[in-house]
Amino acid sequence: AGDVVDVVSKMTMHRKIIFTRHAETKLIERRISKNLVIETVQSPDFVRPSYNNRFVAYRKFYKNYLAAIFIKENEHYFVITAHWVAKTQSKK
Repeated sequence: AGDVVDVVSKMTMHRKIIFTRHAETKLIERRISKNLVIETVQSPDFVRPSYNNRFVAYRKFYKNYLAAIFIKENEHYFVITAHWVAKTQSKK
């Protein structure tokens, strides 16, 4: 995770939320606020496992879901990216 540029002081279950450079860039491009991503990781509607030890947290805002892709490592959550999705399969 040498690509880390911003440590957010918010704690989630004693874990810091850290945004990678890639996440920083994509959030700006996609006009997604860090606060929405933090809220999604802290209080998701549901979480799904993904590849390479990644997880996708989903939280509904307005009509769409925000999908925040992150890795749990030691005491940290590393946010890889986030994007809006119109639909998602319900939690199983």
